[in-house]
Amino acid sequence: MLKKSILAVSLLMCGSASANWGDQTIAKPYAYESKINEVVSLNAENATNHYFVQLRQMPAAFVKNAPRDNSEKLVFHSKVIQDRVSSLKEEQAEFLTAAKILLGKQLNVQFNYTTAFNGFSIKMTEQEAKAMVSMPQVLKVIRQVEYKLHTEEGPDHIGAKTVWSATPGVSHKGEGVVVGIIDSGINTDHPSFAALGGDGYTHSNPKEEYFGDCKKEGFEALCNDKLIGVYSYESITATFGDKVPHVGEDFNGHGSHVASTAAGNVLRDLPYYTAGNKESHDGNPIVGSNIPEMSGVAPHANIVSFQVCGHTGGCNVGAMVKAVEDAIEIGVDVINMSIGPNGEGPHPWLNTLDMAYLAANEAGIFASISAGNSGSGANTVGHLAPWYTVVANATHGRYFGKTLSSSINAETPFNEIEGTGMISSEITGELVYAGAKRSWAFIRQCNFDTDDQSNLPDMKGKVVLCDRGGNSLYEKALAVQELGGVGVVIRNFSGSATALYSINYPVPGIQIDEQDGKSLKEWMDNISTPEVTISAGMALSDDANANILNPSSSRGPYSDYPQLMVPHVAAPGTDIYAAYSDFMPFSNNPAPSDFSFLSGTSMAAPHVAGAAALLSQVRPDWSASQMQSALMMTANPSMLKEDRETGADVWDRGSGMIRVDQAVNSPLILDITQDEYLNSDPAEGNDFSQLNTAYIVEPNCAGICTFGRTFTATEDATWRFGLPWSRFPPVKISFSPETLEVKAGETYEVEITAEVLDSASDDWYDSQIELTSSNASVDKLLIPIRVKPLVAIVPKLVQQDYYFNEAGFDIESFMFRRPEMISFTNGPLIKGQNFTVEAAQDSDVDSEEEGKVVTPFNDLSDGVAYFTFENDGNSPQLDFYVSGATNKDTDLFVGFDSNYDGKPQEVERLCVSAGSANIGENCSVNGSVAGTYWVLVWNYSASDAVAEQDGDIVLKDKITVDVVNGTSDTLLPFNAIKSNSFSDYLNFPVSVLWSGELENNQNYYGEIKVFESDYTGTISSWGSSRLVVSQKGAPVMVTAEQSIKGNEISELIISFSPNTLSESLNLTTSITLAEGFELAQNVEGVSVNGNTLTVSKNLAANQTTASNVDIPIKMTVAMSGEFIHKYTVTSNKSSKVFEGKVQQINTNKAPLVTASASETKVVEGENFILSVEAVDNDSLTYQWRQTSGAPAFEGFKGTSEVVVTAPSVEENHILQFEVLVSDGEFEVIQTVKVTVEEKSSGGGILWLLLCLPLIFRVRKI
Repeated sequence: MLKKSILAVSLLMCGSASANWGDQTIAKPYAYESKINEVVSLNAENATNHYFVQLRQMPAAFVKNAPRDNSEKLVFHSKVIQDRVSSLKEEQAEFLTAAKILLGKQLNVQFNYTTAFNGFSIKMTEQEAKAMVSMPQVLKVIRQVEYKLHTEEGPDHIGAKTVWSATPGVSHKGEGVVVGIIDSGINTDHPSFAALGGDGYTHSNPKEEYFGDCKKEGFEALCNDKLIGVYSYESITATFGDKVPHVGEDFNGHGSHVASTAAGNVLRDLPYYTAGNKESHDGNPIVGSNIPEMSGVAPHANIVSFQVCGHTGGCNVGAMVKAVEDAIEIGVDVINMSIGPNGEGPHPWLNTLDMAYLAANEAGIFASISAGNSGSGANTVGHLAPWYTVVANATHGRYFGKTLSSSINAETPFNEIEGTGMISSEITGELVYAGAKRSWAFIRQCNFDTDDQSNLPDMKGKVVLCDRGGNSLYEKALAVQELGGVGVVIRNFSGSATALYSINYPVPGIQIDEQDGKSLKEWMDNISTPEVTISAGMALSDDANANILNPSSSRGPYSDYPQLMVPHVAAPGTDIYAAYSDFMPFSNNPAPSDFSFLSGTSMAAPHVAGAAALLSQVRPDWSASQMQSALMMTANPSMLKEDRETGADVWDRGSGMIRVDQAVNSPLILDITQDEYLNSDPAEGNDFSQLNTAYIVEPNCAGICTFGRTFTATEDATWRFGLPWSRFPPVKISFSPETLEVKAGETYEVEITAEVLDSASDDWYDSQIELTSSNASVDKLLIPIRVKPLVAIVPKLVQQDYYFNEAGFDIESFMFRRPEMISFTNGPLIKGQNFTVEAAQDSDVDSEEEGKVVTPFNDLSDGVAYFTFENDGNSPQLDFYVSGATNKDTDLFVGFDSNYDGKPQEVERLCVSAGSANIGENCSVNGSVAGTYWVLVWNYSASDAVAEQDGDIVLKDKITVDVVNGTSDTLLPFNAIKSNSFSDYLNFPVSVLWSGELENNQNYYGEIKVFESDYTGTISSWGSSRLVVSQKGAPVMVTAEQSIKGNEISELIISFSPNTLSESLNLTTSITLAEGFELAQNVEGVSVNGNTLTVSKNLAANQTTASNVDIPIKMTVAMSGEFIHKYTVTSNKSSKVFEGKVQQINTNKAPLVTASASETKVVEGENFILSVEAVDNDSLTYQWRQTSGAPAFEGFKGTSEVVVTAPSVEENHILQFEVLVSDGEFEVIQTVKVTVEEKSSGGGILWLLLCLPLIFRVRKI
């Protein structure tokens, strides 16, 4: 069980990690882009007590090279997918066991996921969620926020009817396509979802089985060959209690409305209905009203419903992720989700639901998502990912007109007033003003509390006049109904919005404009009993009423990364009449009906989903991204904001109102792969604007910016790229090529360049790229382009390798539009404390591919090394950097030694940095807590020498970690000073200067803050840069092979370090050779003056590679011993003279030998031996020769011993021999003399006579 004290410290010191110095990868455990060391969205608005817990392995839908069917849909039941699912389930089981040990209790798991997400939805406390972060298997813990539902002529308005009948004799109404609806369930017995449509079409089931609740005993009838699946989830059905069966029936109406809008059956001759007021009611048909025909956009498509929202409209995010998984597994073609958070949504690459939709995209599923109803303010879109299609809400041409007139009983009649309001029964009644007793705004606007009626007029049985403002139009009418009112008139008021809407009020109602409202109020003030009649209303059509943004429709941009253009398209979502719920057993104020009017992006999104179903049928080979591009490039951008005057822009409507009749025949399309989506996250520094989208948004165009797009042709044509004519465009757009001749099926690249002119403001520039075909019958394709000039680029990290000690250098990674207005502030440079450890390759890493759980904490003696660091608590922040490593991939872990054992434990972990680099991993933790910290490095991928070693000796890589805590003895004052020479949009030179000298081979860390002051004195902050100065030693090093031989040439190597500075360097190296050495051969660029060699080299700026000059030297004569070559280095950069020396040693010595003869005197004709005796064991060669005297032998003898026969001489004679002994390096010559005596006849007898007495004496003895 985790001790409270440990948990408290862990929560206090929650840190962050990054790997700025290396490429990132998502495949390895602890990968930075997947590992978040704090609970995501912990303090989000509308947060719940449910959390997603994401584990390490990629989910099954992300398996590479998984098999696909003919429509490029993922084959979920293939072996490779199922093997991954099995591996994930094993990992999840191990995690649950470990989590139980950590928390001391069983987790309350709501859902587990393996297809679109690897992990769980768990109900737990904040402290338990924070504890989950410490587990090594966990990549993210994400707090779930509350998601809510985003609340005839639509198909015709988007061109669906044209697609239906485009090919004579062939129906293109979605046959064979399966649409998944993730919503509040579905009205299973509604005619919109019956197996037989009103047009006589009999559905068939392309999956040949039913899904979800339809497999439950007793509920098989929920499904038919139209509605082939009804899913429900316990997190929703648990709220049903015993009142209704726990199946996916719709008790809200939203899901049924959405489903029928996307793919509801053709229905004919229907009346308009008003809602009933009992739990179960089909609605009240309005007498005389008639709809000749209505249907969804793809009326012959099949439907699968996934119930993730309850009867009150609250939705469970865990169930939503599970629904996406289920949709992938059964192979739906299109998903609609008209659900989302209030306001701007989370970052897609960090959001579980969004990543589940990326899995769906990879599986070949097109997803249409509602933008949200939090408009009309900016930054309010609830879904932000590029891999699904986000839809805005606009009007179609139909609206409902009503009239307001004085009744026939009125004392003084007034001219009939025209307004808007939904079809209803005609109502006549006394008109009363809500503010008759109190003129307070909230009362006049009918925003009152219905429990307190003391300040309100009597409304029972009356028609109530409300001023616009405050609550929604519907909520005003609802308040009137609750107080007994039978009708409502809402007048626009000074300062209120002006648009008129056909709202489906709970009582008959009409909305009128401000001027008519004033006239009405004046009339009723002069009448004792004003009585009015609100007409039933009628459907009208007016093109001028079409393509107007609903004020509630959420707007872009994404506040952090506007290049992710949202919304993507618009569709009809205002006053949409569609199927509804006829049973509302949980509502306090039930209003059931088989059909109802609803408005919202919820109603717009299913129009796009239905359009995608038609595309899926007609273009089964198109990917979801290609379908999105077709819908966007063929959309109609001519739309208006809600004021009906101002043109809508991309933040309002994306590319515009979809036109599926044109999209289905789009001659050009664009595709994006899963990897391209994954690698385009702008939060990781990726250039999202280069993603192959059908839109271009660049928030930082540095004067000139270029974008590449790759088009796939679906027909032969010649295309010309251009823009609408403009007299003085502030941004110039050009294309390469401008004209493109294409063949069907081929891909083509086009480069698009935007040049910001001086006349451009700092604001956005909008235009449309027009693609005009040589085929006159083809409409132009349009790509929205929105460019904003770069105002300031401040890099998050500036790293400078530095080979000098004194200040300073210039950095040029800043960019500004107005550099003359820029200023800087900075703190000191702080020297990092170096800790170098050694670690071998982790022997378990290779098993990661088999799904085994591999962590550095499994075995602290295998592949890891660690050290401890004492912190006094005086630093607000502790930073840890991997500054040096000999391996290929280092992962960094930092923790607090809460149990004082001096060893890392996974539960103590505060921070992880685990990219794919060996150097640059870094962690930051709260430094205000005193105590012992441990720092662990994991040798995830060793150097080749360490990884491939074979033997008993274990080789290890060296890894250096810098600890930066800002103590006073490590500080070095510095200043960041801007240059006096700069240009707009170009690298802005900043001089970094400091007092004192950097220590050799140390890293220094600092921060530069950037500000801009305009001419009025207003100061803007552009952020800060982390500065890392790595002192790398001297700019030049001279080395040589230390062991040399006297008879061989050796090389002095002058190594010039890379010049990573922004200025050129001139370096002069002078080498004084040791006595007895000289240049062996001339080398270009090397000058000689006696025994001094000089090399001058100019290094251009910003060089990333080192260079060498090799100088051959030799001894003038072979010598033994130690030799020192001294060198100096001077430069144009520093007044300091670098000094160094190079040592060379010849350990060999001349052979120690003794040459001799076996006899120094011999008689002619006798043999003697010449020999050499060596003291050492060197391999020697010998060369004997006679240098004087009578010839004893000719030439040379090459052995250590030579047998010589003394030559004949006439008198005593001296022979002289010389032997040359060599060890291959040194030679020794020695001389041997032998005297040869002449042989005489008497000499022998005389000696014999002299020896006889001795012989006799011996015998006598």
